[in-house]
Order: sequence, then C-alpha cells, then structure tokens
Amino acid sequence: WAYEAIRYIEKHINLSKFQVIYTTSSPYSAHLIGFYLKQKYGIPWVADYRDPWTDVSQKELGFISSNDRLLVRLEEILLKAADCNISVERHFALSYVKRFSISVEKSITITNGYDENDFSGLLEPERHPPKFTITHSGLIHVKPQVTAFAAFLEALHQLIDEQKIDLANIQLRMIGKMTGESRAVLRNYDWGDALVETGYLSHQEALAENYDSNILLLPGGDADSIKFAYTGKFFDYLRSGRPILAVVARDSVIAQALRENGHGAAFLSTQLLEIKQFILREYQIWQRGGKRELLHSPLIEQFERKNLTGQLAEVFETIAR
Repeated sequence: WAYEAIRYIEKHINLSKFQVIYTTSSPYSAHLIGFYLKQKYGIPWVADYRDPWTDVSQKELGFISSNDRLLVRLEEILLKAADCNISVERHFALSYVKRFSISVEKSITITNGYDENDFSGLLEPERHPPKFTITHSGLIHVKPQVTAFAAFLEALHQLIDEQKIDLANIQLRMIGKMTGESRAVLRNYDWGDALVETGYLSHQEALAENYDSNILLLPGGDADSIKFAYTGKFFDYLRSGRPILAVVARDSVIAQALRENGHGAAFLSTQLLEIKQFILREYQIWQRGGKRELLHSPLIEQFERKNLTGQLAEVFETIAR
C-alpha cells in the first residue's frame, strides 16, 4: 500500500509546493511514505502515531505480539528520522524518548478529543428518562475490559438483589456490536427487558442516546499496562455531560481527568462497594425526578478538536520554519 501511494504521489503531485509532510496512523505503513518523501525530497516531516505502535499496551490489547522485533526496529528508524513525532498521551510521548533516545523536543502530545459541532444539533431532554438508564457505547472484548464490565454488572446485580434498586425501573443500554465476551458476562444474570441492545448507531444517534442517560459506563480495565490509554468514547462522554462511571486503574489518565473535571468517578474492578454507592446515588437522584443540568467543566474544553487542531497547526508552523 505504501509503495503504491508513493508511486501515485510522485506521478501526480508537485512536491516542491509543500512545506511539511504529515502522516498519521493507523495504518503505521503511512509513516513509511513520510520517511521516503523526507529522505528523497528533504521536506520536513511530522509523524502522528496517535496510539503507540509497539508499546506494551498494544501487546495487552492484542494488536501486536511480544516478539515483533522487526517492527520495534522499524519504529526506531522512523521516529529518529521524523522532525516531530506526536502521541495521544504524555506517557507515550516520553516512552519514545526513553526507549529510543530521541529528543524531548521531537516527541509531543496531542490527545484525542470531541467535536463541538457534533453536539450543536442535539437537544437536551426536557425530562429525565422514564427508566434509570445506564448506557455503554462501543466494544468490550479484551480481558481487562471484560473484567471491568463484569465488576459493574455484579455491583448492579447486588443492588437489585438487595432491593435497593428495582429491576423494572432499569434500562441497561448497550450501543454497538456485542462481542462474545460481553455476552458471556451478561448471561451470568437475568436482565429480562432491562437489557436493550441497539446494535450499530450513527455517531449522532449514539450521542443523542448519551444525552438521554443517567450514567455513562466506561469499563476501560484497570490493568497497569493500559492505564495511559484514553478510549475514543471518553471524550464524547465528557462532552455529553452525564456522570461517567469508569472502571479503570486508580492512577490512569481517565481517573485523573475525572478527578480534575468532576464529570464522574473511577473505580477499580475490586471496589464493588464504591461502585454500588455511585450507582445508588444516581438512581436516587433519578427517583426524585426533575430535569438535571448537564455537567460541563471548563477543563474539558482543552479536548475540543478546534483547540487540538490549533496545537497541530503550531507544530506545522514550527517545523516549516
């Protein structure tokens, strides 16, 4: 793919007009194109890796194997050749400095985020949902996520079993494709009509469902190896303004962000009591009725994509000088 892309570029594009080459992954082969063009034409090159390529967290998530030494060596060559390398999280940026001895100035962070325009046409519900609604968006498939999801389900089941929450008042809404792993843990309990599977929804539809929720569930997993990973839905969750229940590592980037902005709380998968208390508190708020204002800390605006794009533009301007 990279070879064919280079052939097309050289045939159809006048490269003398360009001040910067920008490549972003995945696929990581996109960076081979940037490497080639910089080497041949001397144009400054920015490589945006987003999620790391061969970091241990990618092994935990099953994206690469533990013995991909060729990929590690290739990553080192590309990182050192680029004028600037971008990651989605500060730890990943610093890991490039430590693992491959590249300069701090060449490894920067620009997180993922949310687009304010995606929310402009959405209307906040005038009334609270007729049922206490807990919404999860996306896939649950790797082991740490499954463990986190199972902990949440057990906490909710205990509240129902203790008659603190009425199952008839609950809606557990699963948005997106259900994996075999998530179905397996759901089958441990009888949810009856409380479980609602929407299947795939458009991004706009999913955001509307977030608005119409009492809790947004984020079972990211509390394994140390993935504690520096944001999930894409986290930023949409933040902007949706509903309380987030995250099951993640205590010192993870998600837990830290929630402590700072107050848009929810983070728990370990072993903290069943605390998870139960969070769910019960939100349930009792729902029971009292009335409209609940959306959460919106000014701190989340750092993740708005216009601000993030501004950071990228500054990188381009610096590299092009």
